[in-house]
Amino acid sequence: MPTVLRGIVWRTLACFLLFTPAVSYAWFIFIPGSVTQGISDAVTGSKGDICVGSAAKPGDVLTSPSGNTGRIKSTSGTSSMCRDARLPIRAEVEFTFSHKSNAGFDLLPEFEPTKITDLQRYNGTLLVASSKDTKNKGVLVLSQQRRPNSDLAGLARGYEQNQLSRLDNSVSRNPTELEVNGARALRFEIDGKLKGIFGAEMTYLITLIEGDSEILIMNVYAPKADFSQHRESLIKMVDSVKGLGPTVNPKVIGGDGVERVSHPAKDQDPFVLAKSRCEELGLRPGTESFGDCVVKLYSK
Repeated sequence: MPTVLRGIVWRTLACFLLFTPAVSYAWFIFIPGSVTQGISDAVTGSKGDICVGSAAKPGDVLTSPSGNTGRIKSTSGTSSMCRDARLPIRAEVEFTFSHKSNAGFDLLPEFEPTKITDLQRYNGTLLVASSKDTKNKGVLVLSQQRRPNSDLAGLARGYEQNQLSRLDNSVSRNPTELEVNGARALRFEIDGKLKGIFGAEMTYLITLIEGDSEILIMNVYAPKADFSQHRESLIKMVDSVKGLGPTVNPKVIGGDGVERVSHPAKDQDPFVLAKSRCEELGLRPGTESFGDCVVKLYSK
């Protein structure tokens, strides 16, 4: 499963299979309900439709990257319905939703939103929508909090690896840095075959957009054979995202008259800020004067 993101250094710094969250969101797994399960639960007294880790206990509170929380109300021991070895315990979980996204975009008329589950909302899902016109064409939108140590490139690599692992004959391609209405963004594509004998060949276009307080992840997808005809309209939809706030750094003129990017102090550690300031003054990284400048500013 080739990857194109590994080894690339991004200046600023889905992987999703249809509606399945990436590993970084896998605090819980949902158990689909059934009549048989309902009868069994009535007999055994088991509760909950979420699978959690073996160390989980009632009262534990877990926080997703979106900032939403899930408090474990009760556990019913190991369950055959919890098939992920990492999450073998059946539990009843109470969710609290505190994360609010400021993002908005122009959803194409052909897309019809579907109901979002509590677990999806906990993981930061804002929208799941499917095309009314084309089978296996859809859009998935998630949001997570942007923190001082948020690493957009690292986040992208995580999503990339997770998506590649969920497809057969998968490949990642076309990594691109861009700006979406003043916000830094990173985009790449994943091609692969859905697992199973009759799995369809798919293309996923994943865009991570870094706002001032959140990171928006947009995954648009369609059958590989048809993706080229949908590409332009899907990209236009993704690029209509607004409300995240500008994160692209303004240009400044250094002491040597050369135009450079000014890195704002917000969300940066003193060492990174010192290096940026020395570059703005016209000093070249790797020189003795640059090192002296960094040390002097960093020690203040």
